[in-house]
Amino acid sequence: MVTSLFTYGTLLFPDIMQAITGRAFASERATLHGYQRYRVRGRVYPGLAVEQREVVEGRLYRGVDLALWDRLDAFEGELYERVVVPVAVSGGLKAAHVYVIKEAHRAELSDEVWDVDVFQTVHKRSYLAACRGAVQADVASRQARSAVR
Repeated sequence: MVTSLFTYGTLLFPDIMQAITGRAFASERATLHGYQRYRVRGRVYPGLAVEQREVVEGRLYRGVDLALWDRLDAFEGELYERVVVPVAVSGGLKAAHVYVIKEAHRAELSDEVWDVDVFQTVHKRSYLAACRGAVQADVASRQARSAVR
């Protein structure tokens, strides 16, 4: 079973990954060949599209368990699908899940390559706050539903 996740956008940042999953993970730099990351139209985050000659630098998180895949699937939403791909790490190739834009939603991607430095400088603080707020609201909602049962 594949328990690694290759990230290339907002989840590159361990604090955002932890805000979404509630856990810290061991991670390392990784590279994905044959894809490019583009900014999603009207959003501050990217999506991946197949581009045979391109390479995407990212981060590989290890030890993602089944319960967290459901949480990550919900976080990524309907635009994305989770697929298994080979990624290059310092020790060779490693199989990992990655979220790519569904072909039916390819038009949602702009022609603008997503810039990690722009995200970090301009958008990261507010994005992280929104993620933490959404997770807290989700936890409160689950607790309220549990209390009613």
